[in-house]
Amino acid sequence: MKGSGHSALSRDEMSFAIMRLRTMCHCH
Repeated sequence: MKGSGHSALSRDEMSFAIMRLRTMCHCH
């Protein structure tokens, strides 16, 4: 959760977060 204004990083982070969330939901 850095205060960086990078679009690429934001998209990458979002994708990673979504993947983790989806995995957790699927595992649940």
